[in-house]
Amino acid sequence: MSRSAHVARNVGWSLIGQVGIAVSSFVLTPRLVHGFGVEGYGLYVLMFAAVNYIQILTFGAGGATVRFAAERRSAGDGKGVRDVLRYGAILHVGGAMIGAAVLWFAAPWAASSFFQIPPQLFVPGVAILRAAAVGAVFYSGVQWVQACLQGIQRFEWNSVSSMLQGILMPLGVAVLLANGKGLRAAGLWYVAVSALTFAVSLIVLWEAMPDEAHYQREEGLSFRKFSLYGLGMWLGPIAWIVGNQFDKVFIVRYLALSSLTVYAVPTGLLQRLQMVPASISSVLFPVISEARGEGVAEDLRRMYIRSTRMLLGIMAPVYLLMFSLMPQFLSLWLGGRFGIDGVWPARLLVAANAAGLLNFTANAVAAGRGKVWWLSAVAWGQAFGSLILWPLLIPRFGILGAAMATLAAQVLPDLVYLHRVNRLLDLPWKRFAPEALMPALLAGAALLVVVFPLHHLVDGWVSFIVLSSLGGAIYAATLWLNLPHVDRHFILRWAGRV
Repeated sequence: MSRSAHVARNVGWSLIGQVGIAVSSFVLTPRLVHGFGVEGYGLYVLMFAAVNYIQILTFGAGGATVRFAAERRSAGDGKGVRDVLRYGAILHVGGAMIGAAVLWFAAPWAASSFFQIPPQLFVPGVAILRAAAVGAVFYSGVQWVQACLQGIQRFEWNSVSSMLQGILMPLGVAVLLANGKGLRAAGLWYVAVSALTFAVSLIVLWEAMPDEAHYQREEGLSFRKFSLYGLGMWLGPIAWIVGNQFDKVFIVRYLALSSLTVYAVPTGLLQRLQMVPASISSVLFPVISEARGEGVAEDLRRMYIRSTRMLLGIMAPVYLLMFSLMPQFLSLWLGGRFGIDGVWPARLLVAANAAGLLNFTANAVAAGRGKVWWLSAVAWGQAFGSLILWPLLIPRFGILGAAMATLAAQVLPDLVYLHRVNRLLDLPWKRFAPEALMPALLAGAALLVVVFPLHHLVDGWVSFIVLSSLGGAIYAATLWLNLPHVDRHFILRWAGRV
């Protein structure tokens, strides 16, 4: 199987899992919002933010596990693969246990002082934070297993693991709410789902590991080399957490839990959509890590260009339709103040997510070629920009200010980073722009010309779907006409096998 076909197959498996999770979230989120109420749902969101804070203490073990598992598997180094899995487990689970212990004992202080939860929600707030502490340990174990599965390129099993947790969590909470349960029950359910997913994921990993006959060498890998690479990636996830989770802290401190809900629901949807480019990046990363030897430079350039073209081709219509139809989408999906107060913050967040799309394939290239510090540098550039702008703009403009800060902090670091990655591959802009960017840009312009002037005509789900379908059809036709022959041939050949 060629590298391109291998990447496409693994991306397909990853997307299956993410589509399943996205559909369940789309269907169940309105039930959760109305079941908890706007303040209660804001507290529910904080539980997942706290889990992400604990992930800081895994010290970049996820990226190191993917990279070295792919490298050692490709080299046939059985001891090296076992070393990678062991080191990854120590850092993932051990680091999370330390963070969980701190959060458990500090939960009352965090609820009252750090998050400034209102007094009437203090008791369930403490319970939610302690549930986050326990669940984070199991969640880190799941993250370790998923990194192992990505490293050995068993993305079908990785997809199963992701779907299990992503679907069971909102589904179970919706059932609990329907039976009169509240935030405490939701916290306990999160712990139970995380533990179950970890147990199933361990079984999956055991079944997915290559047979010992696959390996011919027993060189091994030092913990020093593993941990230094992980530390190089570690600063990047910290910055991601700062840039994508600390906005919630500022909103709670300056505004209210109800404002957090109006902001967090579309934010959560957009972060869920990021799983699609993240899937492409996670597939590309081990493939690039394996590529060594003479004559691979042009293969890497072609793979990078085609992956970027594929990423933009998939995601551009989604973001453009969301931007155009955001007022109608939020009103139909959630109703009430979401369709009024949340529209322009959500539109700016759509623009910020679209601006960061190219980072995903660039990250795979930089990390796969050993430039892990580049990922951290661009992520911290965005995080520092957000930390400076949030306290300036949120008190003045509310949740719109939070979105403005996020968008402003995203753009400049992205441009610098993309330029550096292209130079790393010796890829000039005069080749990258027309080959990687132009097909989706032309198709996106055609979609906007048709959809945006007509968006005010949408008054229900039927007209929403009709206009979206029309825009999608125009986008697909324009994209197809502008794709290079090799992509059209590959798509037709792949479609014939389905």
